Amino acid sequence: MLHGYVPPRALAALFELLAREPGAVVISGDVVDAAGRHGVAIRMPGVIGGNEDFLFDRDTHVFLGTRGSVVRNGKESLYDAVALLRIAIVDRPGQLP
Repeated sequence: MLHGYVPPRALAALFELLAREPGAVVISGDVVDAAGRHGVAIRMPGVIGGNEDFLFDRDTHVFLGTRGSVVRNGKESLYDAVALLRIAIVDRPGQLP
């Protein structure tokens, strides 16, 4: 999962690589992140019946966040959701942007 700053070119390269990973699926239908924003996702199948979705804005392709789910008895259940609301670089620990 991504929970911190990644330079834009590195982030673009990472997700281009993820999209080509065997088993990866692009979910082009309406996907909603933890903050209620709508977009699309790259779904990476995980271990023991789980999935990890990387969500992007449909128009700008800005990274919105992630969500994790498990599938049991044919039913998908969300177990984790992260919405990236703001990224900032500061000069020292504890400093707020």
